[in-house]
Amino acid sequence: MIEYFYFLRKAVYLDMFRKTGFRYAVIFIVLLSLFILPYGFFSRPPAAAEVRTERAAENLIPSAKLRLSSGADPGPAADGQISTVLSFEAGDTIRIETERPAEALYVVWDDLPGPWTLTEGGRRLPCGRNAVLQEYIPLSGTQNEFFLELPPGSAVCEIALYTEGRLPDSVQIWEPPCAQADLLLFPTHGDDEHLFFGGIMPYYAGELGLKVQVAYLTNHKYTEKHRVHEILDGLWTVGVRAYPVFSEFPDIYAGSLEEAERIYEKEAVAAWQVETIRRFRPSVIVGHDFDGEYGHGAHMLNARMLAEAVPAAADAAQYPESAAEYGAWNTPKLYIHLYEENTLYMDWENLKLSSFGGRTALEMAREGYRCHLSQQHWSFAVRTDGYGDCRCFGLYRSTVGADVRKDDLFENIRLEPAQTPEPTLEPTAEPTAVL
Repeated sequence: MIEYFYFLRKAVYLDMFRKTGFRYAVIFIVLLSLFILPYGFFSRPPAAAEVRTERAAENLIPSAKLRLSSGADPGPAADGQISTVLSFEAGDTIRIETERPAEALYVVWDDLPGPWTLTEGGRRLPCGRNAVLQEYIPLSGTQNEFFLELPPGSAVCEIALYTEGRLPDSVQIWEPPCAQADLLLFPTHGDDEHLFFGGIMPYYAGELGLKVQVAYLTNHKYTEKHRVHEILDGLWTVGVRAYPVFSEFPDIYAGSLEEAERIYEKEAVAAWQVETIRRFRPSVIVGHDFDGEYGHGAHMLNARMLAEAVPAAADAAQYPESAAEYGAWNTPKLYIHLYEENTLYMDWENLKLSSFGGRTALEMAREGYRCHLSQQHWSFAVRTDGYGDCRCFGLYRSTVGADVRKDDLFENIRLEPAQTPEPTLEPTAEPTAVL
């Protein structure tokens, strides 16, 4: 085919010389080069490597041999179901033999295991130190026998060993929590981050690549462990890569603010919020509606305590233990969901995100919420009206002045490279009132 086009091109050029003369033939050839050749009419086709997509990685576990030193059945760790769990009361070793070398190990834990050891080809690898439920471990790619030495009390939901290639979208390779966050979100429960904060995470984390940290007031590990996995799936789906943090407060329903104050000690909540703010030193914080969206008492408590925690975090004399560890931090901007003053509306419905194939921020928020499988039987949905309007936020406190354009949470914020301040006991300046 290439030879055919070569002779065709040669014939065209010769014919032009005969019919129009040298000058016009040269002009024709120049124009042909400018407007046609860039599109490849006479070009060679791309090499196979340029058009071939990366081959998908294969999970070797279905054909592998798994043996436990205790003699127990390893089936629950290899059945592809996160809902089934393989527990180790006294510690154990899993031996895995695969038909081909593996490039990566992926372990989904039922709870954080603590330190454990992986051995491949005589090389011992310390694992579990990143404290993530879905742990990705790169391997040498030369071995097909592995030993997992697990600590007592650990429990595995799923194990996968992948060959070289494109990993499945379900594989989550988490980064540590932010050293310094651009944006800090304070949802109360898993799914609140999508329902009420809407397109914030898809846009600022997934599209713009800002450092977004999510800190949950309640910890589902005490009541519904599966919801922690749903949280991770949802965050990963919308582009968050910094591993979330959780308090030690259990999830207990409160139908009013007063009930929430009986369940949760206000001082403990405030101390946790202040420590979290000082740890992550965000430029912007977003919290719940003061009225708890649909009237949830824990949402109300979270929002109202947050309004006090932000200025408290700027005063090193308050909660001195976290001030000594992290230093005081005066957050430039605090937004409250549905706050009726200094309000901005984020146009999530029409904000298309190239990082998600042109889908809108609202569509991605709904995609993130769908990861919370256990919550789909409720009537909640990512909405743009009423108590669930995820577009509406009010600037409650600012050290950088009032919003003017009112189309960006980071208006008046100049993001700079993170710098770790020295702990200080000196109070920071008071913020300028929002006009």
